Amino acid sequence: FNGQPALGIPSITTDADGRITRMNSVAARLTGWGSDEALGVPLDKVFIVREKARPGLYEAETPPSGKYKELVGRDGGTLPIEDSAAPIRNEFGGSAGEVRVFRDVTDRQRAERATEAAMERFRVMANGVPVLMWVSDTDMGTTWFNEAWLDFVGDSLAGQLDGGWRRCLHPADLERVLATYQCAFKAREPFTFEYRLRHNDGQYRWMLAHGAPLY
Repeated sequence: FNGQPALGIPSITTDADGRITRMNSVAARLTGWGSDEALGVPLDKVFIVREKARPGLYEAETPPSGKYKELVGRDGGTLPIEDSAAPIRNEFGGSAGEVRVFRDVTDRQRAERATEAAMERFRVMANGVPVLMWVSDTDMGTTWFNEAWLDFVGDSLAGQLDGGWRRCLHPADLERVLATYQCAFKAREPFTFEYRLRHNDGQYRWMLAHGAPLY
């Protein structure tokens, strides 16, 4: 940052003892402290942050998708944030303080909650239809299977994740299925193929699969 974060980004500068030497107006508004009032105050008295568990978007996430930081304002109000710090060096290379920058991620969390609600509605719908369904993430890893799939193969959700579903495909079909799926996935195109899937009675059944990208 060279001691000068971009205009509009909340920033706090401290000396080598961790006392505030500068706080811009955006940081002042978010923390509830006046820029001049905070001068000389220890950073941890003004920039009060605590970690909160981030709820997972999918049932199978263990642990959920990490944690996020929450800024506690002077009035006791909280704000989800992301933050980072860059050291300030003196002419001898020693520590002369740091610049702390952070940003409000309320809108992103709101979008994540909307995604979670949409996924929950999808799961309820998908578990109520008599077809086998699954969902993958942007890295082609499967993240969820509906109850019809799990009942068909006789396995748990945890057992089918991390590639566990591959054990249920007929060995002679696996390479072809993966090649077709990977090609369609990279091109963001729908796909259709036939393959044999092992039923919970141990016998293989022919299946017709249809897939489409989710935006």
